[in-house]
Amino acid sequence: MKLKSSTTISEEKVCWAAFYHLGVRGEKNIRCLIKKFGSLPEAWNYFKNPKLCRGALQCASTGLASKIEKFSLEELESDLIKHQIGIITLDSPEYPGKLRQIKHPPLVLYYKCRDALQCVSNTESVLAVVGTRHFTAYGKQALNHILPGIISRKVTIVSGLARGIDIRAHEITLKQKGRAIAVLAGGLDEIYPPEHKFFAQEIIDSGGLLVSEHPPGTQYLKQYFPARNRIISGLSDAVLVVEAKEKSGALITTSFAFSQGRKVLAVPGSILSSQSRGVNSLFQKNAIPVQQSEDVLAALFGRKRNKFCGSAAKQRLSFCQEGINLTTEESRILKNILLDNPIPLNIIIRKTGLPAARAISTVTQLEIKGVIELADGGYIKLLN
Repeated sequence: MKLKSSTTISEEKVCWAAFYHLGVRGEKNIRCLIKKFGSLPEAWNYFKNPKLCRGALQCASTGLASKIEKFSLEELESDLIKHQIGIITLDSPEYPGKLRQIKHPPLVLYYKCRDALQCVSNTESVLAVVGTRHFTAYGKQALNHILPGIISRKVTIVSGLARGIDIRAHEITLKQKGRAIAVLAGGLDEIYPPEHKFFAQEIIDSGGLLVSEHPPGTQYLKQYFPARNRIISGLSDAVLVVEAKEKSGALITTSFAFSQGRKVLAVPGSILSSQSRGVNSLFQKNAIPVQQSEDVLAALFGRKRNKFCGSAAKQRLSFCQEGINLTTEESRILKNILLDNPIPLNIIIRKTGLPAARAISTVTQLEIKGVIELADGGYIKLLN
């Protein structure tokens, strides 16, 4: 899958990327260079020429000229084209609006997707999902229970492609044919961890996005991951945490989220589990407890969520209008299934009070009639 912009990259954008990579931080300093020289390519040529460069400007470090002397713009551009990586700068119209609003937004984003304008600049709701790298069966069940109903409402899921909760969130999103964004902490020419390369390609092929603030060739160093987390929360309307230890990268993401004014949502965990101590501590900081997808939708959309989550009664009326005859027990089961919110069979049995064997038989009949379908993990959901 080739990028639309893989064959041409403007000199101005390449210079943005180069100056940012070499240590010119903050929009103010970039604007200073543009104001002084008229354009970034002109500024680059100035620092490239030792005869012209006398001392340092206020907007540039004293060592910038020596760094530029050893840096090749042509090599950077060649690497971007070779690996089909695009550039978005802070002044680009497709730069994500939510991210632009945070403190110290990255001046440059490197991306891989089919279409930058479509993939990056979006007005849809975005939910970040983060958590431990060593999730338990409970964490997996929680994601299977909560995420499908959110993804079906066209909410984009963003995470870090890391082992554990991150990759599980991406995996569920892809299975549900949702839109995923993966934020990486190194160059997009390499995927870390390497075993997730397949998922990274799937994200691109499904219309999603890989993004990083680092140019190709940048190694995945430990110090880059916390900065990566500020982008994950910055792209999002809310951050959902599923299992996290007391000292966890997920908690770094929530710290950024709180400071950026994002909502922080958390799935309560066992007080006896070390994997839940960090996530449970978030409730002392006014994180919103989440038990089902409806809780997340309420946090994202407020009262507007009602237009997304129709009632089972309306759905049953639709079935009747289509000539599908429902038995008393079938209607009884449907009454307890929310539209687009998968529910485990054992919950249906408990809510309806039907004997297990009878409930399973009735569910089978509903599936045969094309009223419901079985989702991943033994969950049941209504067909739209």
